Amino acid sequence: MTAGLTPTGFVSKTVEDLRAELEAELRAALGADLDTSAESVLGQLVAAQATKLRELWELAEIVYNARVPGGASFASLTELARITGTERRPATKGTATLSVTLTAG
Repeated sequence: MTAGLTPTGFVSKTVEDLRAELEAELRAALGADLDTSAESVLGQLVAAQATKLRELWELAEIVYNARVPGGASFASLTELARITGTERRPATKGTATLSVTLTAG
């Protein structure tokens, strides 16, 4: 899977991708018969590491999205408006038309 900056934008790695990469690196270094199952100590360490690495990928995605008005929010949007010399509009109420269909029971 291609991750990081791509021609279409930023693509994060999933926990599953990160876990598979970590397991492959460990097997390459320590042997193909290495037990990385979820029940093993090593498997639990790999899962914990993959979860922490996923948090870094999420942070990278937030930083990337903060540079465009459609992706920025809160303080990032305020700073983006300041950098571009525009004024951030205040929040406005929205409306939506809904249709609900219920069945008996």
